[in-house]
Amino acid sequence: MIKNKISKLIPLRKAINNIDKALFKLLRKRSFIVPKVKRVKESWDYKIAFKREVEMAKKIAKQDFGLYKSNFMQKIWREIISATLYIEGNLKIIIYRNFNLWEITKDHFSGTVNLEVCEDIPSILNELIAKNTECIVLPDFKDSPIKWWTLLLEEEYNNIKINFQLPYLGGIKTFGNAKGFILSLNNQDIFSENLLYIIEKTINITLDINLEILDKTPTHLLIKSKLSVMELEKQLQIPQNKIKFIGSYTNTLI
Repeated sequence: MIKNKISKLIPLRKAINNIDKALFKLLRKRSFIVPKVKRVKESWDYKIAFKREVEMAKKIAKQDFGLYKSNFMQKIWREIISATLYIEGNLKIIIYRNFNLWEITKDHFSGTVNLEVCEDIPSILNELIAKNTECIVLPDFKDSPIKWWTLLLEEEYNNIKINFQLPYLGGIKTFGNAKGFILSLNNQDIFSENLLYIIEKTINITLDINLEILDKTPTHLLIKSKLSVMELEKQLQIPQNKIKFIGSYTNTLI
């Protein structure tokens, strides 16, 4: 009886092994293309193309993987991306010291990434400016001990932009509903759904469906909008140079 069952498994396992071999062969082929990509990126200020990764993740979410759930396929794909970044050069990310922030960052980038922690947010921003880290991860606006977004008003941090919100790929793990933002020197990847701006609080603002206040200080407002700087200036009747664009992010996949 047992031999009969095993004999039925042999051709099935052989079929799976053949598929695995084909996958490994393709991954090996992919690995040799990575150094060519690295050479193209050498003149860039960043390695991670956030917008491209999001576009790929959305395509994966729409794919039919048979009995495999798409969120598990996304996690496998994320592992491949992280391994690719490792080939391009050991990826280093500095995170604000928070356990849940550490966990969602590690979950997104996997174990191939060199994660470091720091308790001082200005020091983290300085490390990014000095290009001692590929990107940084700071807490969500409402969870931060300081209003770090106001530091982006300073001239020395002018090139730093918010690129991404974590967690992005949903459906597998949650860490106390923690959220964080990835910031880098990548000024190219801009998402249209959540554009982030800082506006002087002295300006009268009429809220509508195109604008949401996320945080505020006695002197400034942090807002989220779908409108460009020029569109906001026109709609709010704000003089030029009174609005600062500080980045964007895309909505989380479920």
